[in-house]
Amino acid sequence: MNQIKKHLLLAYRELYPELTFDALVIKVNREFLKGTLQDISNMIGVSKQSVGQWETGVRGISDKTRLKIAEALKFDVNEFKPEYWD
Repeated sequence: MNQIKKHLLLAYRELYPELTFDALVIKVNREFLKGTLQDISNMIGVSKQSVGQWETGVRGISDKTRLKIAEALKFDVNEFKPEYWD
């Protein structure tokens, strides 16, 4: 599973060089779950607009929110750290 996510992340880094690392992690996990913005926002308990802003890098993500996202989407919060993917 992590290898698939890692390949997605590497591909998205090339496709979307303008995105922040946090945005890439959100995008990868949404794609991996095959969820819409609405699905993901329901899982996390935030607005669809917030998820969209995080995914496009318009808005940053606080440490507290990173933990909430990781718990809701059932992935390791360390995925938000670039060294996790090395």
